[in-house]
Amino acid sequence: MILPWRRGAWLLALVALALGAPGASGQLVFGAHVARAPDLFGGADGFGLRAGLELGPVGVTAVGDWYGVDCPPDVGDCHYRSGTLLGTVEVPAPLIRPYLLAGLGIRDLAPGPGASVRTTVAGFGLRVGLGPAGVFTEVAGELPRQGPAQLVLRVGARF
Repeated sequence: MILPWRRGAWLLALVALALGAPGASGQLVFGAHVARAPDLFGGADGFGLRAGLELGPVGVTAVGDWYGVDCPPDVGDCHYRSGTLLGTVEVPAPLIRPYLLAGLGIRDLAPGPGASVRTTVAGFGLRVGLGPAGVFTEVAGELPRQGPAQLVLRVGARF
């Protein structure tokens, strides 16, 4: 069993390592994406925004997603929103850069548990472009403390 305080310890260690790296120079990145949650209410499409700081191959990114959910009339209010703080480790390459991502998030899913639920997120991505600009795709799994696990697919642009 992983103790709750250890869940984010690796993220803090990565940030500390990146900040302390000799010659590290930070770069702010912003982006927008479309998202798909294929298991949610028969599939839900959404969009999101991101902002992050990259220090060499290590980065920290805040991601917000909102999904339009098509619910049956007898269900009432349906929505899915999430916010995630991700740590990323990228393979340095000239044009195509694969990366791993992991982090902690909060999701609001209704109908369901009804309240915001903490999640652990893990996945991988692929970025194409030079410098901070480019396009990306990500596949991530959200594992909540309660409620169903969710696969999230994202495709977007960074600038």
